[in-house]
Amino acid sequence: LLALSVPAFAAGSPTVTVKAVDEDSEPMAGVVFEIRGTGDSEGTSFGPETSGTDGLAVFDELQNGAFEITVKSVPEGYAYTGDSCSLKIENGS
Repeated sequence: LLALSVPAFAAGSPTVTVKAVDEDSEPMAGVVFEIRGTGDSEGTSFGPETSGTDGLAVFDELQNGAFEITVKSVPEGYAYTGDSCSLKIENGS
């Protein structure tokens, strides 16, 4: 359900794009994601952001630190699995 795209960053203002896909790897709209800080970044959060018809949810202007990207909810008819993945941003990339 979770695919992560981390493009090249502009210095100091990273953007993370998360893609939701269904069991057939088709884009999935209506999935709600959140990014929360871990470790030294605990207490920092971004979102929630909801995936569009292309399955993409975009988080702009992130900062340096360790984070966890979490699925908060999925559209009706899909099983919520609590998917998450870790992300570390250093020096804006």
